[in-house]
Amino acid sequence: MPRPLRSAPGGFVDHVINTGSGRAGVFQSPEGAAFGSGLSLACECSGMRLLAWVLMNDDFRLVL
Repeated sequence: MPRPLRSAPGGFVDHVINTGSGRAGVFQSPEGAAFGSGLSLACECSGMRLLAWVLMNDDFRLVL
């Protein structure tokens, strides 16, 4: 059963973490560059501010 939808009012900072299954790598090298470009485009289209992000071997983290 999926989680219920959450309210997301503006003006707050969210820390988002996504970890690979079993601590496996999330992206290979070329995919990491594409992730950054896609992330930038998604923020522009949605009007969301990306304050910081980091892409590590087994996870990525966003501060929105």
